[in-house]
Amino acid sequence: MVWLTSTFTGKTFFDKDETLLGVDLNHNGIRDDVESLIEADQTLSSAGKAIFMTGAKAYQTALKSTTTQADSDNDKASNQMMTFISCLSLHYKDDRRQALSKLKMLQLNTEKRVNAYLAYNQSRNGTVQNLSDKTLEQCQTFSDT
Repeated sequence: MVWLTSTFTGKTFFDKDETLLGVDLNHNGIRDDVESLIEADQTLSSAGKAIFMTGAKAYQTALKSTTTQADSDNDKASNQMMTFISCLSLHYKDDRRQALSKLKMLQLNTEKRVNAYLAYNQSRNGTVQNLSDKTLEQCQTFSDT
C-alpha cells in the first residue's frame, strides 16, 4: 500500500491499491482513498459530497457483491445504486452524466475493479429496479449505515 499526500489539500490518502475492495480503515463502506478525494474536492457542495459518498458506498457494495455471489448482497448493492442514481438525478439534473463519470473514475480505477463492476452489471441484466423515493433534502445527508 502506498501513502500519498495531496499537494492540493495536504491530506494523506492511499494510492491505487491493487486489491478489489481497497482499504476502508473507518469501516464506513467507502474506500479511504475515494473518501479523501471526495472530501477534498472543492468543486462539490456539501450536498454533492453527501451524494458522492452515497454513490461511492453503492459502487463498493456492488464490487463486494461479486466476491460473495450472494443474491442478498447483489440486491443490497442494487438498492444502494438506485438510491444514488435517484439522488444524483435530483441534485445534478442536466449534469448528472458528468457527475456520474467523475465518481466512476475515482471508484473504478483499476482493471480488476472495472471487471468486477461489469460482472455486477451483467448480474443485474433482466431484473427490474425502481428508483428511490428519497427527496432532495434526504439525499443531501450521507448516512454510513
